[in-house]
Amino acid sequence: MRSDLPRILRNGGRVRVLILDPTDESLISTADRQRTHSQGVENLRQRVLTTLQDLTTIRVLSSIPTAGFNCLDMSKTNGLVCVQHYEFHPDGEAAPIRSAGRGPSGG
Repeated sequence: MRSDLPRILRNGGRVRVLILDPTDESLISTADRQRTHSQGVENLRQRVLTTLQDLTTIRVLSSIPTAGFNCLDMSKTNGLVCVQHYEFHPDGEAAPIRSAGRGPSGG
């Protein structure tokens, strides 16, 4: 996914990424504790900072989101939204995952 960002932007696409504020110590620490496999606060902060360097428009969060949204081709009639509710240390992949399309079939 990360390697696709430059190509999408070069082709006129728009990518929006919402990330945690890397300067908020308590936020980064809390986020690291909520990860199933903690890699350490500084590692998480560095991953966020690296992502910031890759983006052209930057917005950061001051809270940890409870859901993730992937929106694909939203300007088209067959656009897709996939929503994933995050769980605290799930046994497998976090659930529920729901998707909805904008086309005639409703997704």
